[in-house]
Amino acid sequence: MKEKYNIGEVSEIFQIPKSTLRYWGTENLIQMDRNQVNDYREYTLKQILDISDIVFYRSLNIPIAKLRKIFEVTLEEFDDILYDTQEDIDAQIKKLKEIKKGIMIRRSKIKEVKMLQADPYSRCRPDMDRMVEFDISHFRLGNPYDFAILIPLEGKPRIQYGTVVSGEGLKGETIWENRETGNRFLQCILRISVDDPEENNLKEHLGYIQKHGYRAKQIVGRYLITAMDGIRYDYYKIWIELLEADREMGTSYDK
Repeated sequence: MKEKYNIGEVSEIFQIPKSTLRYWGTENLIQMDRNQVNDYREYTLKQILDISDIVFYRSLNIPIAKLRKIFEVTLEEFDDILYDTQEDIDAQIKKLKEIKKGIMIRRSKIKEVKMLQADPYSRCRPDMDRMVEFDISHFRLGNPYDFAILIPLEGKPRIQYGTVVSGEGLKGETIWENRETGNRFLQCILRISVDDPEENNLKEHLGYIQKHGYRAKQIVGRYLITAMDGIRYDYYKIWIELLEADREMGTSYDK
């Protein structure tokens, strides 16, 4: 069995730079031997086991100053250090899970935009119960999909901003409610310029409806994502409420 290893071998074993090993040596984390012939650093099996521990603790972001103490503590003190570190790791894991959830939500909204662009004007009721007037206190970082819009179409369309509420949910003035009126809804994608709300594709959707002999009462929508397409747009999944019963569109709205 080989008793000593040079710095290159140890660097390769642990996949860490030689400079890091040298630094740990100067910080007295590792007590190294020197080759009597060439004065090169050499590592024994015990020192390799110490390096293995150091690599692990550094992966936990334990600072060098605290690492020095780890090698000088009792079992009870060592356990306390590891317990505190475990608490920190648990908090980080919780935070990372929330971040991952936010990523997955946003990726699903991108997929939804693409699906609605590929297959617009499907018949579908809004997927929300009620909308209240927007208040910053309602905003949840992890779920911007609660951000919503209402566009009454009497006169010049004017965008009202709100928050989606399920059941009793948030308190606030109700500006739209999903009541059964007998009217039909068309689902599609609305994009609104971030810099100029007047720059949008609303006329395109209203033109499609009028082409088929229908009028729109109002539009409700949920925010999906913001992205560039020449300029920055906010993308909304919207439902256009139709005032008249089906005539030319039949049971599925013809494209």
